[in-house]
Amino acid sequence: MRRNDKKIKLQKNQGRTPPSAIRNLTGWLYTILVMIVLVGGFQWLINTPRFPIRQIDIAESNNTAFLHISDSELEQARQDSIVGNIFSVNLNKVKARFEQIVWVEKVEVSRVWPDTIAVRIVERTPLARWNDTQLIDTQGKIFDASGDSTLPSFYGASPNEQIMVKHFAFMQKSLSEVNLTIDKLFCDERNAWQLSLNNGITVKLGREDTHNRINRFVSYWQSTLLPQAATIEYVDMRYRNGFAVRMNKNVAEQTADEQQKK
Repeated sequence: MRRNDKKIKLQKNQGRTPPSAIRNLTGWLYTILVMIVLVGGFQWLINTPRFPIRQIDIAESNNTAFLHISDSELEQARQDSIVGNIFSVNLNKVKARFEQIVWVEKVEVSRVWPDTIAVRIVERTPLARWNDTQLIDTQGKIFDASGDSTLPSFYGASPNEQIMVKHFAFMQKSLSEVNLTIDKLFCDERNAWQLSLNNGITVKLGREDTHNRINRFVSYWQSTLLPQAATIEYVDMRYRNGFAVRMNKNVAEQTADEQQKK
């Protein structure tokens, strides 16, 4: 009889669900319930008319006035991208839309609790005209816009944009010591450099050691070239220890005639 009792007890135990399985099932059900609540809450947040966007703060990152970006461009970008409430507005979409404005270099967008979207814009700073058809900014980025006629002109090809920006900065700094400015900067397919100054003189620098060559030009300008500036057509700095000068014959002859008349 005892053996039969044991068999009956084993059969009863085999029909029961283990406590660990019940705990696992309860845990899964609890997790699913929490997820449903979270998803429902999220859907409510993005669809509720509550939490509206009451203010859109658009400004230049340095808190200065925009020089090239118009109010109408900013307003159109705002209308195109800022929709929904403070939770549902797509900040990436807002950023991408404002970056489509030609004169925008960089955009940062953020939520400011409880009801504001802040848009901070870095405006491009034009450095020069690029091949007479476009502009290039101080970061070496080319863009389509009309620029100030007083800007210098760069003539080159991609991918030399940023190199030209760096060379221009160095050369212009050196030339400013003798009150000269670059009017045109050339870099051809062989990476040979040439520049035209605001006084009409061309300076040929070649492909090598351009920084030292422009510094030597500045030195020679003060000591030798300045008195003859009115008659110089170009200065060739592609010599290791000196330079060559081509005189403008018409101007030189005219100057000689005037001196003889005196």
